[in-house]
Amino acid sequence: MIQGISLRHLRFFMAVARAASIRRAAEQLPTDASNLSRAIRELEYRLGDVALFDRRRRPIRLTPAGSALADRGRELEEHFVRVVQQMSRSQPDAAPHDAQGRGR
Repeated sequence: MIQGISLRHLRFFMAVARAASIRRAAEQLPTDASNLSRAIRELEYRLGDVALFDRRRRPIRLTPAGSALADRGRELEEHFVRVVQQMSRSQPDAAPHDAQGRGR
């Protein structure tokens, strides 16, 4: 985690950026609109009080800072997917684990 920013923050931000709506993004994620909005505000705060979205418009729009983060966010998502795929291919015989890391 960098400055308290997590992969969850990035996932939530990218979902809102794609949907151009906090409500629609929340429908696609395991959270509600209130939690999603709070996570976006927290991300903005942790980035130095940077506005990522112009919330005065509907649909909401990315600010220049939000647009820059979305561009990098797509790259990070793609890189993360590749890393996970490489890891799963390199360990084909590894026993699956549950959410607590215990073997099944």
